[in-house]
Amino acid sequence: MLAMRRTVVFALIALAVASAFAWGYLWRVGPEKILPSWGYEIWAAVGVALALTEAYLFYLVSSKAIRRALLRAGGTEGDVKMMLGLWKFAVLFIALLVVLNAFFQLGAIGAVIGAFGGLFLGWSLQAPVTGFAAWLLVTIKRPFRVGDRVLLPSYGLVGDVLDVGPMYTVLNQVGGAVGSEEPVNRHILIPNAMLFANLVINYTPKWEKGLPPAIERKEPSTSFILDEVVWNIPIGSNLEAAEKVFVESAKEVTADIIAKTGQEPYVRGESYSTGVTMRLRYMTNATDRPRIAYEINKRIFSRLYQAFRSGDRISIPAWGITGDVVDLGPMFTTLHQVGGSVGSEEPVNRTITIPNSVLQGTWVINYTPEIQEERSMLPASAATSYILDETVWRITFDSDWAEAEKIMIDSAIEVTGDMIKATGKQPYVRSEVYDYGIYMRLRYMTLATDRPRILHEINRRIFERISKAERVDFAIPYVYSYKRGMQYFTRPADASGHA
Repeated sequence: MLAMRRTVVFALIALAVASAFAWGYLWRVGPEKILPSWGYEIWAAVGVALALTEAYLFYLVSSKAIRRALLRAGGTEGDVKMMLGLWKFAVLFIALLVVLNAFFQLGAIGAVIGAFGGLFLGWSLQAPVTGFAAWLLVTIKRPFRVGDRVLLPSYGLVGDVLDVGPMYTVLNQVGGAVGSEEPVNRHILIPNAMLFANLVINYTPKWEKGLPPAIERKEPSTSFILDEVVWNIPIGSNLEAAEKVFVESAKEVTADIIAKTGQEPYVRGESYSTGVTMRLRYMTNATDRPRIAYEINKRIFSRLYQAFRSGDRISIPAWGITGDVVDLGPMFTTLHQVGGSVGSEEPVNRTITIPNSVLQGTWVINYTPEIQEERSMLPASAATSYILDETVWRITFDSDWAEAEKIMIDSAIEVTGDMIKATGKQPYVRSEVYDYGIYMRLRYMTLATDRPRILHEINRRIFERISKAERVDFAIPYVYSYKRGMQYFTRPADASGHA
């Protein structure tokens, strides 16, 4: 099959060569002298067909030679395809020039091309010339070099410079296929002409003489401008309290600016779908805006969203968790668990890590809102925050009420004397009546973080004194049955006469 194809190709080439010689002989002698008048058109058409056929046959033979040469040189099929496309255009263009020269006068055509060719070339070569000029400037000034990482904000492109050529700058794309700034091994060809009209940011500048010196101001800037920070406050919030927090935060940070300008911070706002957008406006230093805005936002955040601080004892009822706050991190809040493995509120030396995002969706009880940041974090029992606590005792209906109440109050005063002095609140008793006795509820102020120990001391004293008292007794729940009771009191005597 291959041999037959080669035979056909060689035959066609021989036929084309013979036809070309015959056509060339007629053209040299003059076709009007040999051919009749109607044969001149046929001769011209045959000439065009021969020229195109020979050009095609020449392309077939030469393209195979070019393919072999490129593949032997290590080229790929893509390289072969690109070179053959260029070669095909060149062969076709030369064939057309031969045909036009044979049948037409190219002088007039050359005059037209000369008239408009300069304008056409100037317009078409504008971008390449601009790109070449940009390459020269980049090479001389070197705003970036091979190996630098650059950003083109207009196109959202980030890449490492691989090559800076006369026409194109080649980047190894960073990001794009992945979410972070990592090279993804995709090459980006940027026409150098684009570098004249777009911003280029160099991530890795190389200063030959070290970093440029910082601009030193002999005197602080005295130029002040109006600035603002924006917060979205949800529906149901206390807007007056929020406005007070905003204004106080701005006053703390910009006190010196207020003194110089005489203009106080103020708040403006507008509603949105789920709340109110509050805009805190204040005078700020024109050259120190970012730091001042950050300080104001930090104070606003700490006052609006921090319902507890390190050292506080908090409870999260939704999860049944109680603990002392050990750390407030950017992502998590860490608690030292209270209770859990024991029945009372005592630290158990287990830490609980809670995502901060979860705390925004649940309610938290703060046992120690008065603890300040300078207080000791651990042990939490050192905190001096007081809450109301109670202990419940049941006494019988025939007990001496006044004596029972005195026993309970005296026990509480002995244990919580220092707390009574600190708070000024005395222990007291409240009561409830039940079927088998009286519930006596002793209520007293206690340390929020030391409740179990104080409760134990009070209960121990109450138990000892009631046990010794003759007119006060404990009420114990019981089940009463008439029949079983009668059997107990009137059991029949056995055979020996014993009951």
